Amino acid sequence: MPTPTPPGTVRPTTPVDLPDLARLWNDAAVMRHVGFPDGLGITADDLGRWWGALDGDPRRRHLTIEAPDLGYCGEAHDRADPAGETATVDIKLRPAAQGRGLGALGLSAALDELFGRDLARRATVDPHRDNAPALRLYERLGFRPDPEGSTAEGHVVLAVTAAAWAARSARPG
Repeated sequence: MPTPTPPGTVRPTTPVDLPDLARLWNDAAVMRHVGFPDGLGITADDLGRWWGALDGDPRRRHLTIEAPDLGYCGEAHDRADPAGETATVDIKLRPAAQGRGLGALGLSAALDELFGRDLARRATVDPHRDNAPALRLYERLGFRPDPEGSTAEGHVVLAVTAAAWAARSARPG
């Protein structure tokens, strides 16, 4: 049986990716679920400052998700707290890239790296409770309701522990 072709690739973001990232963050269809129904309105200067802070922080990572037929598809990122207890993770995909397995690919890459480098004991996400595709994705990846979490109104906090991620990743097939 042939090995299935992955839906895309995930790699560290570089300054070359910043124009694509700006288009993603300024896309109202992408940003409405994170509280920005008109997009962020981000500028090149804003992204330059953001990149400067990200590039020098070992507890933060940003990944670019691509697909052969679509090119730039979106982002995955994480930020671990200084105590190494909790990290926040997130993904955002262009509408054309959604529903193709790219979100799972990007978020799995972020979690593998985060937990593989022992940067946090658990990771959280806070999707809007109306974002059914995101909720299904997070559930498939092992995220569960987090009773300790608090977030903006209309959002829910879900978490996965490093131990649960390792157990999930160790399962065959």
